[in-house]
Amino acid sequence: EADPIVGQIRAAPPNTFLELVQLAPRKFARLSAALGKVPDLTHKVVTTRLFRSTVPAITGQVGTEAAKELVEDGNPYRPGTTVGLSGLEQAFQASLAGTPTTKVVVQNAAGRRVAVLKSWQGEAGTSVRTTIDGGVQRAAQRALAGLGFSGAVVAVRASTGQILAVAGHQAGGMPAVDPLGGQYQPGQAFTIVPAAALLAKYPTLGPDSPIPCWKTSLVGGQTYANVPAVPRLGKPRFSAVFAHACSTAFAQLSERLSATDLYSAAAQFGIGARWRLPLRPSPFVGSIRKPDDQGEQAADAIGTGTVLVSPLDMALAAGVAES
Repeated sequence: EADPIVGQIRAAPPNTFLELVQLAPRKFARLSAALGKVPDLTHKVVTTRLFRSTVPAITGQVGTEAAKELVEDGNPYRPGTTVGLSGLEQAFQASLAGTPTTKVVVQNAAGRRVAVLKSWQGEAGTSVRTTIDGGVQRAAQRALAGLGFSGAVVAVRASTGQILAVAGHQAGGMPAVDPLGGQYQPGQAFTIVPAAALLAKYPTLGPDSPIPCWKTSLVGGQTYANVPAVPRLGKPRFSAVFAHACSTAFAQLSERLSATDLYSAAAQFGIGARWRLPLRPSPFVGSIRKPDDQGEQAADAIGTGTVLVSPLDMALAAGVAES
């Protein structure tokens, strides 16, 4: 906006270089002809160390006062300021940037400083340490590289819940998979939740309990099948049904759970829990609605009903089970 720029020019000490804006070389080249027509406007070439984060979904992006987001939002800034636009860069902007030393000064008519009325000492910025492990992060990226489909990896330390790696891969012509903010139906991976609910509710149910795995099952007026197909298990036990995520078995087993059992079990795995780490935008923490009927509960039990999760959700759920 013109008025703040004019105010900065008038308030600046005379005969000193006043930085108004920073421009990348390519953008400056496009504007240089027009800028050259402005009286008394000059420029300096500076070299700035740039970096590309290995975990952009966590670290976030930064921009100068010329960044489109800052211009549109009208955020306050000083010339040359680097401002976090997302991720930890935005969440920890104040501590990363520190505070400037500010002085109220008196100048004479010649522009010379004759007195300092008040001074506030600034503070240097402080670093932010994350739990991302460089080796695990590189392994996650290698696991996704070259896939013919889109995918995501979130690696979690089971004992603490610390996030060790976040990686995504977008295949050509396919939508990306958002490892933190995506909202997806988990499918059979979600059977970990009804399994925990059943084991908690029925002490006599154990790994060796006989549980059939049919090709199809009818629950609440809906027919369920195994997609993909489950191999022949002979006389299947609960451990085998769980290992193969037999949808028809878990749809049938869901009839043994009350309307709140599955909902409560999901909360114990962190699905829908309040997210406390300061990321911007906040990750999707998952959602599940209390089922209206038995058919809806069966669909939820096999991850195809009202359940929505992010890859982060399911990584944390796996960590809960592992710990």
